[in-house]
Amino acid sequence: MSFLYGRFQAIQAISLLLVSLLFTLITLWALEAVWQDRASDIHTRYKTLDSAIMGEFISNLNQLNSASGMSPCSPEMLKLMRIAEYRSRYWHEYAYVEDGLLLCSTSLGVLDQPIPEAPADFVNDEFSFTRNFPVPLLDGTVSAMRMQQGSYRALLKPMANPADSESWLDMGVFTLVQGEYHEVAGSATYIPGKEYIPDSFQKPYVMEWYDQGYWVSQLCLRQDACAVVSVDIIEFFSSENELVSLAILGYLVIILLVAMLLPLQYQRFFSLHQQVRRGIRPGRIVCHYQPVISIDQDRPVNCEVLARWIDESGALVYPDQFIPAVEAHGLTSQLTREVLLAATGDLQKAGLLGKIPFSINAFPEDIESGALLALIDDVLLPEFHSLLTVELTEKEINDMDHLCAGIMAMRARGIRVAIDDFGTGYSNLNHLEKLCVDYIKIDKSFVWGLDESTVHSGLVQNIVYLAESLGLQTVAEGVETQQQLKMLAQLDVQYVQGYYFSRPLPFDQFQLFLERYKKRSVTPRKQTSFLIEEPG
Repeated sequence: MSFLYGRFQAIQAISLLLVSLLFTLITLWALEAVWQDRASDIHTRYKTLDSAIMGEFISNLNQLNSASGMSPCSPEMLKLMRIAEYRSRYWHEYAYVEDGLLLCSTSLGVLDQPIPEAPADFVNDEFSFTRNFPVPLLDGTVSAMRMQQGSYRALLKPMANPADSESWLDMGVFTLVQGEYHEVAGSATYIPGKEYIPDSFQKPYVMEWYDQGYWVSQLCLRQDACAVVSVDIIEFFSSENELVSLAILGYLVIILLVAMLLPLQYQRFFSLHQQVRRGIRPGRIVCHYQPVISIDQDRPVNCEVLARWIDESGALVYPDQFIPAVEAHGLTSQLTREVLLAATGDLQKAGLLGKIPFSINAFPEDIESGALLALIDDVLLPEFHSLLTVELTEKEINDMDHLCAGIMAMRARGIRVAIDDFGTGYSNLNHLEKLCVDYIKIDKSFVWGLDESTVHSGLVQNIVYLAESLGLQTVAEGVETQQQLKMLAQLDVQYVQGYYFSRPLPFDQFQLFLERYKKRSVTPRKQTSFLIEEPG
């Protein structure tokens, strides 16, 4: 039981760990879905704005650069720039720049003294960019992104970064210049990952990954234009107290449910009934052996093979616990087969097969159906049949005629038959006469009361008389004291077995018992007990 409890604790700990891990993964999956939704919204907005902003800029700047017949900063040119600004939704402060000098703009008009403008932060094949360009009209106290094509440039109107609403969220827009990505808007923690951008760019795509405590989503509309959204996971948990509290509450509820339901599921799956229901696999049954002693010859003349179930915890389970489940699931033939295979295997390995008689317990229905005889023929060579005794378990007999026929068929092969636990089941004189068995095994409940009650002595005496009248031999089970042995000898019982001689033993211990019995000195029985304790 301690092993089972220890195993249950281990399973419970592993289950709780797995549930915790699963809940964590589900939580991260749910959070990632939230982050994906936010990133998707930002990417959608970015795609819309990129199309509108770049479309507007290219359209207006192309118009200005293509205007012919106008002198730089002429009234006609200023008018054209102011019309473009008026129609612009995203751009303002259109200006004409030549050799790095601002000559005129929509807000300043024509300058008497040209103003030098700082070089662009970076230049690609079509445009130049300056992230934080001081707005001339505001004396440089306000900056904006400057974008220039040809001799004309414009300033981007202020727009809110969609990631500024959350401390754990960052977003940046990048352009590719000479193989390097430069941020043109926002304040991203991550730049685009070049390894995620295919060489042959065909259409916009999104890539997502985890890196150093960040969840990152990248949208590239073109190979030279990408937006990156990143989530600081630690900052997210620090900021979203309500969501974290809800996740912790859900975690505790799940752990509580697992702790409550796991014992029930463990009992349901690992109970002996369920183990038997899953079938009697090879190695699940082991055999223990209890010697049968001839009172007259004072030596072992037989051994009873007793089945033990090894449950899924490795513990031994005794027949009174697993036999009802075996019968309930119709596995009696399978059990008998495993017992017979294990017993003959043990005896053969030790070189004792064919040298020592042994008995196995059998179920009446397997004898009635002929399944047991077929099994014996399949497992045991005919020359060994005479060394086998089949002990018929006393229970309600369904078909007496078929049972008698089955017993007669076995006895015709030289197999002996005994009635086990006689006196406790449905046995009566009529059954004994019909069954034609060889032995009666007197149940231990009669033997235990021999040295305390004359009633039990009379019952045993009557069973012996009954057996003698039918020409049957008797075996007394459950002998534990010298006094019981003495009284059974006086009552003319031929054979005995019980703890006084030996408990049922694993085969290696049974071999030691046989060797010790051979070597023991001739000592009066009253001074000697041959009990060998079964290992705990």
